[in-house]
Parts: sequence; C-alpha cells; structure tokens
Amino acid sequence: IEELFNSIPNDYSEENFLLGLNPDDFIISPYTDIDRFLNTRYFLNSEQKKIIEQETSNLSTYHVMIKGGAGTGKSLVLFDLAKKLNAKGKSVLLIFCSELLNWYEINEKLSFDFKDIKAVNFGNITTLNYDYILLDESQRLWKSQFESLFKTRSILIFGVDKAQTLKPAESVLDIEGQLDNVFHESKKYNLKDRVRSDVSLST
Repeated sequence: IEELFNSIPNDYSEENFLLGLNPDDFIISPYTDIDRFLNTRYFLNSEQKKIIEQETSNLSTYHVMIKGGAGTGKSLVLFDLAKKLNAKGKSVLLIFCSELLNWYEINEKLSFDFKDIKAVNFGNITTLNYDYILLDESQRLWKSQFESLFKTRSILIFGVDKAQTLKPAESVLDIEGQLDNVFHESKKYNLKDRVRSDVSLST
C-alpha cells in the first residue's frame, strides 16, 4: 500500500467530466427547439430508441400506439420517427392535435409534413396520400376526427396520454382506452421513464 501511495503524484486529481454535462442540452422539445432537433442535438434513452428502431427496421401495415405521461418524450419520439421514416422514402404527415400558432414555421424547416389539427381537412381526409400519419397528443381528437382517420390508407401512429385530456368529452371518448383494446400487443409501446422535468408542465 505504501509503495502504491508513493507512486501517485502529488498533483494527481480525478475529474468526472460527466458531472459537467447539462441534461437540458440533450433533452429537447421539437416544438420549441426545432433547430436543435434538425441538428440532432438531442438524446434518446433506451426506451425511445427501441420504439424507433423497431418501427423503422420492420416496416409494417399495422397501426401503432405510443403512450406515456408528461415528460416521457413522446413528441421527440414521433418527430425522430417521422424523420427516419421520411429518410427511408416514406411520405409522412405529423399532426399536433391541438392549435399551434407557429406550426407553419416548424413545417418549413422539416423534410416531412407537419400541421396542427386546425390545418387538417378531416371532411376530405380520404384524399390524404401519406404512407404514415403520426398524431401527437391524440387524446385531444374529436370523435369524428378519430373515426375518419381510419378511412385513410395511411399507417397511423398515435402518441397519447389519457391523463392530459382537457375536456370531459375527451375523457369520455377515451382514445387511449379504445386503442388499448384493439391494437395488437406488439404495436403498443409504453414510455415509462420520465426524461424531462418541467415545473410549469407538472403544474
């Protein structure tokens, strides 16, 4: 022990460089950090990577549900999935199922199509010619919108969180429950790890 002790220089110090990393630099919201998303300045955890790898390596004709609480990264998964599906030559539409004032600014920067719910004509939805339609916050859909989606030939990928319904009608419709009952187990993903801590969001 004494020999080992004497062999260590007096000026030796061990620095853990990981302690200097700021998690906020790697956990982003595409809605507010679209440029960082485009430059792939974000981190995907193992849960998120599994979903994206499975859905981009084994392209299928089955609809998919991604559920998870606030802060589990559903939006980031949907954006990353849309980007990777588009890179494989698939036509993709990502819909934010509520009003988003700057959606057109985001859309201009993306390689796939992005719209908020107000910009989608559900009365003429069968004319939408996309391989994939991804829906963020799909628990906010109206009953007529939800039912009309299944008239398209697109593969539907729903991002959903029952706890974030804002109106009684949304709770009664219970889109998450309906999808849970009819979707195959292999096409239901549940994000459990909370990766973002946002005080205002939690409130």
